[in-house]
Amino acid sequence: MRDEHLHCGEAQLIARDNDRPLQDVLAESAGDGTTLLVIEDPAEPSLRGLWSTPLLEYHGGADVVLGWLRLEAQELHAYANRAVAMLRRPAQPAQTVALLGPREQRYVDLLDQLVIAAESTRELVPFNWGAERLARHHLARALRQGAGAAIYTGHGSAGGWFAYGGVSADALADGPMPADDESIGVVFSLACRTGQTSRVTGAGAMSQRRGLADEISRCGIAGAVLAPVGDSLHEDNRVLAATLIRALGSGMRTCADIVRASHADGACLDGYVIVGDPAMPVAGAPGARERCATIFAPARDAGLTRA
Repeated sequence: MRDEHLHCGEAQLIARDNDRPLQDVLAESAGDGTTLLVIEDPAEPSLRGLWSTPLLEYHGGADVVLGWLRLEAQELHAYANRAVAMLRRPAQPAQTVALLGPREQRYVDLLDQLVIAAESTRELVPFNWGAERLARHHLARALRQGAGAAIYTGHGSAGGWFAYGGVSADALADGPMPADDESIGVVFSLACRTGQTSRVTGAGAMSQRRGLADEISRCGIAGAVLAPVGDSLHEDNRVLAATLIRALGSGMRTCADIVRASHADGACLDGYVIVGDPAMPVAGAPGARERCATIFAPARDAGLTRA
């Protein structure tokens, strides 16, 4: 991954030790366009909760966008290979964006608004895959079409999304590992606690499993995920969703740049975290637009005819 990032600018590996706290590394790294991916040992306690936002600002206007990974060695190897493939995706004339959410009217209205905003740009091709349009059994296939980005706005927890009758982290990870051209560039999961490191699936700590965002990154659904660690307010998420579309529509093409642009546009990122490489591009795979168009997700008032 480091070598691939070198094609776009400076990149380096930084070894961590107890004599050099992560806070010092962040402060020393701060600068225009800086991103930092922290790789943690799953056997050790996570430091993720020490920072309340993925965008850390320092004196003089310097900043760092911070991302996290907690993967075993073999999983990290697979993630790195996938990330390199995604970093090499060729530029597309317009990026595909999947819009996801529950059947509740306020979310249906929000997705409609996001579609209109996306269609007003030349940069985006939106696909409205809200739960009133897309059946649950089609969702897993829909998320494996190589879209540039996906935005979920709705209810959730560390264990998954509540829409579509319930979509658990395990369900998203079920089945064969996606091919590199099936992965989404970045998933924006605007749902409570989906950025938590783990979830308890039974009685006691021994039954803990990865949280949704970590599972999405581990199993190859997406290269990076932006998600809240705790509870987030619906109105804040509405604003964030709108700023994400504006950032994408203005040509922002990495998770970090979109986070910076959304923050500058007034979005609240308090309590959010990036899981995965913050420099991951919002880049659809070749043919993603055509594949996304094959997903059956008609509007409720669409006229259906038999062939």
